[in-house]
Amino acid sequence: MQGGTAADSGHWGGERERRATGGTVLKLMTTGFTFTSDFHQELEVETSRLLRRRFLWFSGVTGFLSMALVVARLTDELIRGSLPFLDLAQRGLFLVAPLATLAAFLWAKSRPVSRSTLLRASFWLIVLQGVGPMVHGLIYQYGIFDAITLIWFAHMMACVMLPWMPRQALRPTVPVLGLSVVTTLLFFQGTVGDRLLNSVTMLLSLIVAFTPGVLISWFRHTKRLELFRSRFIETRYGQMRRELADARSIHQGLFPAPVNTGPIRFQYHYEPMLQIGGDYIYARFAPATAGEPPPFDVLLIDVTGHGIAAALTVNRLFGEIERLYAEDPLAKPGDVLKALNRYVHLTLATHSIYATALCVRIDPARNQLEFASGGHPPAFVRGVDGTIDQLASTSFVLGVCAAPDFDPAPESRHFGPGDVLLAYTDGAIEARNDHGKYLGVVGLQRVVANAAAHSPGSCMSAIVGAVEEHRQGPARDDTIVLEVTRLLGYPPTASVGSGQVHANGAPAIGRAGGHVAAAAPV
Repeated sequence: MQGGTAADSGHWGGERERRATGGTVLKLMTTGFTFTSDFHQELEVETSRLLRRRFLWFSGVTGFLSMALVVARLTDELIRGSLPFLDLAQRGLFLVAPLATLAAFLWAKSRPVSRSTLLRASFWLIVLQGVGPMVHGLIYQYGIFDAITLIWFAHMMACVMLPWMPRQALRPTVPVLGLSVVTTLLFFQGTVGDRLLNSVTMLLSLIVAFTPGVLISWFRHTKRLELFRSRFIETRYGQMRRELADARSIHQGLFPAPVNTGPIRFQYHYEPMLQIGGDYIYARFAPATAGEPPPFDVLLIDVTGHGIAAALTVNRLFGEIERLYAEDPLAKPGDVLKALNRYVHLTLATHSIYATALCVRIDPARNQLEFASGGHPPAFVRGVDGTIDQLASTSFVLGVCAAPDFDPAPESRHFGPGDVLLAYTDGAIEARNDHGKYLGVVGLQRVVANAAAHSPGSCMSAIVGAVEEHRQGPARDDTIVLEVTRLLGYPPTASVGSGQVHANGAPAIGRAGGHVAAAAPV
């Protein structure tokens, strides 16, 4: 439901379009928040699974290689006889970090460990890889290069293997850098100037050692986020398509089936702008007096907005319409419109959701058409002699005023054999050509006047064809075009062709059962 030109829109224009736009913005804001929440939740789950698997690889490979490097170095010094027993004990400090890393591997392998615990463990392993050798080398004045090599190796392996973010790659470098500076100032031999110079040198050396790993973490984290975002969107798109298909099937089940037999024929064409929309038709045969053909009720509704939100609103209105007719099977168009206005005003208008509606009752026993229109585009009655009568709006858009202020002001028209009722939603008159010009009510009335009414549904088909021919590009609004025809040659007591009857005695109209689509039953 959108606004048209000033001449064509009347009750159904400008203000509702502004409110529909506001509703769309709110919907997008809500959708964005949900998307962000789901995205982060699934990213956390995937990161936790990935971190456990990668931590096992990191701790196993790093522990084994670090142990091999330290043992190879000690063995070489022992073979050459250049390492006294006391130095051997001191150099054994280099084995602490590899042994701790291997122990972390066995610990993580044997039990389930949380993501936060694994992150803390990886942090302390990197710190341990640097602190022990670094402190030992500075105190005993040798092995500094070995210490830097070991911590560079461990940090690089962690950044390559673990799904770290850049800040997680930087975190273990802070205590190592700080401890190296403090230890150099306290234990390095020489003057204060020498200690300051060595502190700066040590600090720069460690920064150089840590920088490649941090850059690698940043690059890998960025790429992983891009891949995950692509997979997430693809998965969500597939889920939404499946859910939308299910929703469309349920939504279409609310639509009535066409009536192709009997004295009254009912046909319609439904084309939602998206897969489902906010235009809706409700049709039924009302209870009849014995010996008389039953009256035919048809209700055409156009709610604010498009897509899923509008379709959900239609579902709510469907339940209310069913309740209204169940409680009062003889409810007249004015009564139905007044009750619907009260419902919309109390439950939907607070969310800036409104609706236009056209409620019509065709009574073949009295050759009468009674209608009430709440801000809906004018319908047409094409007489058997070719005359055109407009059924203009009789009241306000549903929901804009409270029940005491709403007067449906129903009207009546003659509707005899051979007459045709044609109604539509504003998607038909707001179809634009390549110059931006609307088809409009006048243009649609011209189509109705020139249509060849040779069979039921022919006028409706002419309108649908004119809309499609006039419209440039895809539909910009949901569109329904309906036709109700009284056939010539049926006696006043003719029965409905289906023969099915409601519990209240009224002949039934079945549901479309999912057959309502862009190419609706004709």
